[in-house]
Amino acid sequence: MAVLLVLILFTVGLAADSCPIFTCASLETNVCAVEDASGNVQVNSNGCESGMGCFLYLVPPYFTVFPNNTLLCYEVSTEYNYTAYLNTLEEIGLVVTMEEVMEMICNQTVKEGKSFKNGQTGPLFCNDYRDCLLEDGDYTQCNCYSRTDGKRVCRRDIANHQVFPEIYAFCQKGVFNPSTYEEYIYYLLYYNAIEVLQSELTCANKFIDWTYLDSTENTYVSAETSEGKIGSGVALVLEVLLYATLLT
Repeated sequence: MAVLLVLILFTVGLAADSCPIFTCASLETNVCAVEDASGNVQVNSNGCESGMGCFLYLVPPYFTVFPNNTLLCYEVSTEYNYTAYLNTLEEIGLVVTMEEVMEMICNQTVKEGKSFKNGQTGPLFCNDYRDCLLEDGDYTQCNCYSRTDGKRVCRRDIANHQVFPEIYAFCQKGVFNPSTYEEYIYYLLYYNAIEVLQSELTCANKFIDWTYLDSTENTYVSAETSEGKIGSGVALVLEVLLYATLLT
């Protein structure tokens, strides 16, 4: 599971040779998104049918791996079962505890100097990584996201405390246990899905990224969107996250 979570943090949104243009379209009820021969992507303007879903933030890397293909909706779990998750870890031969995974990711989160050099907190457009300079002299990736204009955007580092102050505060507390895991997963999703929240794609709010972050329960942060702020809340159930990570 440690490997899977690292994949979420560091391989989601890898840039292709050119960024696809995303549009909303009426697709079959079991389809999340399709890529056409030109490399542009249509996402389902109606979302997935009840009990099904998909992560919009995972669509660009999915079509990087599986070009000219179709991403289907999949079944969404409705309950969080920590015991079942630990059993899954044992079955696939990973003995690392969830506490250790949280601590590992948080070690990346409490670093200093990871804000953009120009202090920008919103989407920073780029042509390549050299446009994504951080305060400490390092660079982030210049990636493709679910955008309507085909522009590349600098990935905002998880240790950018101006953009993700709640993640920083959570990790500073150092309380890593099953009772804090759901909150941790919420922050992890918010980090990965921030470009979806700020996308001009009008049907973005039909997908798991947005609907879970927009829940009115257990509010953790107030997420910024292209149209202002939305409520935010309940974390993803683990089974959904585990499944979605396999797409990266």
